[in-house]
Amino acid sequence: MLLCSSLKTYCERQGAKKNIPEGQVPPICILDPDGDIVSNVIATRKAKVNLFWACYHSKLYNFEYSGVEFGIVGCAVGASFAVLIAEELFASGCQLLISVTSSGLILKKVKRMAVEMPWN
Repeated sequence: MLLCSSLKTYCERQGAKKNIPEGQVPPICILDPDGDIVSNVIATRKAKVNLFWACYHSKLYNFEYSGVEFGIVGCAVGASFAVLIAEELFASGCQLLISVTSSGLILKKVKRMAVEMPWN
């Protein structure tokens, strides 16, 4: 708990340095190392930048799905960086963190190309 408390103080100080208003992140957050989900919610205009996120070299987006608000950080690649982001999320109000790896492409329709091989 001491780490979370001191990290919360650190995040608050970073927010004050950057003139970021005080607030919290959604209680449910997602780490998206591939960035596919973040790209999708941005492209479909479902994501909004979280104005209260003051933490290390990352952007937190908020989006709603089935009436539930989520926070999401994309491209948190590497164990130590992902753990740092996770700790900052919990210090900022996250209560449940879901990490989604190798989610693949998110497309409405995939056009398959027919390729004829010489041995067919």
